[in-house]
Amino acid sequence: MNYALWLQNLGLYCAQVAIVALAGALAAAAFRMRAPGPRLLYWQIVLSACLILPAVQPWKQAPSGQDDVQVEIRGARTAQSPQRGETVPIELAVAILLSAGVALRTAWLAAGFLKLRSLRQTARLVHPPLPAIEEMRRKTGVDAPAFLSSRILSPIAMGVFRPAILLPERFLTMPVEEQRAVACHELLHIRRRDTLIVILEEFVRAVLWFHPAVWWILGQIHLTREQAVDREAVRLTKSRASYLTALLAMAEAKVRLDLAPAPLFLRKRHLAKRVASILMEVTMSKRRMIPSMAAMLGVLLAAGRVAVLVFPLQAQAQEGESPRVLHKALAVYPAEAKQKRIEGAVTMEISLDAKGNVTDARAVSGPEELRAAALRSVLDSHYANDSGYARKATATVEFRLGDQAQAVNRAVVNPARDMGRVQRIQIEGVTASAQETLQSRIPVRVGDLLSADLQNRTREAVRDVDEHLGVWFSPAEGGSAVRIGLAGKATSPEQIRIGGNIQAQKIVTKVRPLYPPLAKQARLEGTVRLSVAIAKDGTAKEINVVSGEDLLAPSSIEAVKQWVWQPTLLNGNPVEVLTDVDINYTLAK
Repeated sequence: MNYALWLQNLGLYCAQVAIVALAGALAAAAFRMRAPGPRLLYWQIVLSACLILPAVQPWKQAPSGQDDVQVEIRGARTAQSPQRGETVPIELAVAILLSAGVALRTAWLAAGFLKLRSLRQTARLVHPPLPAIEEMRRKTGVDAPAFLSSRILSPIAMGVFRPAILLPERFLTMPVEEQRAVACHELLHIRRRDTLIVILEEFVRAVLWFHPAVWWILGQIHLTREQAVDREAVRLTKSRASYLTALLAMAEAKVRLDLAPAPLFLRKRHLAKRVASILMEVTMSKRRMIPSMAAMLGVLLAAGRVAVLVFPLQAQAQEGESPRVLHKALAVYPAEAKQKRIEGAVTMEISLDAKGNVTDARAVSGPEELRAAALRSVLDSHYANDSGYARKATATVEFRLGDQAQAVNRAVVNPARDMGRVQRIQIEGVTASAQETLQSRIPVRVGDLLSADLQNRTREAVRDVDEHLGVWFSPAEGGSAVRIGLAGKATSPEQIRIGGNIQAQKIVTKVRPLYPPLAKQARLEGTVRLSVAIAKDGTAKEINVVSGEDLLAPSSIEAVKQWVWQPTLLNGNPVEVLTDVDINYTLAK
């Protein structure tokens, strides 16, 4: 799973929701929509608009990085969990945090359902029926049973398929007028099917628990729903004073199930606004309500359009497309296979590290004569790993008769020396995006004096971008030329090149080099780079100095000779490895 893309889309969606919510609030205030019924419908439309945003917008296709590379990764598999010692990517950590929040909110809802079920099971049916309840049943047309519970202090409307109202014990001691008010309020919730709607809203809150705009919209919906029920209850009971008295009486009790998935008679934070709404008797004519609602919905539609244009969501690259290639290695057609006219596709399971280097490969299908060449090609390629941690993928190399075999000579990095001013810089063998990255990272520019220090800094910058790349400095007319490209490949058909950082993880025995006394006296520091050929058994077979001070090189060679690496397997068989080893010498300050 591409957690980076998922987290990016989540952030963009949150911005879209914030824009729609802000526009909805401004429109409601500008057009003074105060009638509870239309206002409730409006806020439900605002919430629905926020929820359907991902489905009503054109998804911007995320760049896949596909090009004419011969080796392509098809259908990346599920990412592996980070190994011990590896850091968890921030995207994965945030995804885990958000998922944990959803799980906790869902668990809280489940606990609420169990609590309501327990309350109903322990409550006793109101028998004989009270006259106030029977009267309100006739007026509302709802024949829901009423129960008394000693475990609650405020009435609750509950149930979807078998709705009922749950009343506190003190309901029996209330005046008849107040009993009518309370019973009418709860029965109206059942008639309106608010019990189901509240459950759906709480699930929305659980999924989007982290977004304050969603909480605010849900708060507006809950308030306007209660105001709408208040108005209808006052109309049916024909006693505004008794209804207000009942409301204030319930406000004295502590509501224990404020987050229960059921419409409660009272949320104390809504008390003042509900009382004001009952006393004001806000009305709105259809002549004014319809144009105002149309205008508000127009503002909402425009806000949604702006949100998806300014913050477009990005779609995952389609399965089968290749990720962005930092560099590709051409597969050499085996001469024996060409003579036998063998062709086909070799499919491999490969492992990528956090930087996109291929750390392991195993052929799973394809002609046996072509598998070794395909494996070498994949191991020498480098891909962009957007997930930021190790993962597995599937790679396929196709061999078609008619392709020309290409021999790649190993390049030798020349020692650093002053070479005049740079006349041209050439980058080859990498994709356009990788060229842009290199151009922005390397310190050398056309016209610079190519000193030994600048050459070393350029090598380090290139290696930081991609350790498979090399840098060559050569004389040119009027100065020097800089060429950056793929480092040399192994010369033996049974030898593969692996980056130094990857091979360093396979070291079993490592001997620390001694600081040469003459180098200490001369206060000489620096890095010695060695090219090491590792035998099939993991011992150093051949060591050559690539760069570094002459006084430091012998001790580096002597130490690396004693190193032992884990054998590298190619399709299950041990192979020789060509890699680079850097030995850093630093004097104590």
